[in-house]
Formats: sequence, structure tokens, C-alpha cells
Amino acid sequence: MRTYDYVLEELCSENALECLNFTEKWISLKDIEENPGILKEFDAIKTVLENYDFFNVKGIVLKINGKIEAYSFGEKLNPETAVTHIEKANPEIKDAYAFINMSFAKMMSEFKYINREQDLGIPGLRYAKKSYHPVKMIFKFKGKL
Repeated sequence: MRTYDYVLEELCSENALECLNFTEKWISLKDIEENPGILKEFDAIKTVLENYDFFNVKGIVLKINGKIEAYSFGEKLNPETAVTHIEKANPEIKDAYAFINMSFAKMMSEFKYINREQDLGIPGLRYAKKSYHPVKMIFKFKGKL
């Protein structure tokens, strides 16, 4: 917080397309062949951000020196629980993921719990989820008939 000249903004239709542009740059840093699910996730992000006013989500945007470097959005799951759907940050900004997560949690502080959704079996995401000492983690399995 002392390292950067930053501002936090509420995600809205006015900055949603800027977040979409940020996401396109974020994807360009990833190995799509190694993780093809990124493209499906991008389609979902694009749908929400291009139609932000239609969806009942809340979000937060981190700008450093006037440029988006992270954002997160989610929604109310039930009276006690909010859910984080998407969290993206510039991997070159130290602790940007932790900061945007903390900022989104503060925004949703009316809720007792925050569901951080799946970690997709990605070790870094699994580590991050466990570092917040969750009340409960649900293990999922896939099967075929």
C-alpha cells in the first residue's frame, strides 16, 4: 500500500471495458495450450463486462498510476455468503492478487462468508485459498457413466 500510487474504484459500466482490455493483456501472458480453460473463463468474463449493468454483480478495480492493474467481482450467494467469481491482477505487481482480494472482501463485509470458488487444481490458487484459513473446503470429483 505504501509502494504504489493507487486508487480503488467500484467496478461499473464505465470502467468494465477497460477491465476487459486488461484481461486480454493478462491472457496474452498465459500458455493457452497448457490451460485451455482460460479461454472459456475469458468468454464468461467478456459476457459479464460487456453487459455489466444487466448482471447483479459488485466489483472493485485497482488502478496504479491511472492504469488498471487488478480487479475482482462477485455477488451475493445467500444471506450469509458472497461469492468471488473473478479475480485478475498483473502478476508483475507484487501482492496485487492479495490486495484486490482483501479489497473485495472489505467491499462485501456485510457477509459472514466469502466463497472463493474453485481453484481448478492449480497449485498457486490452492495455496492462496488455504492461506486464508477457510472455514470449509469442499472437494469435488468428476465421473463418467
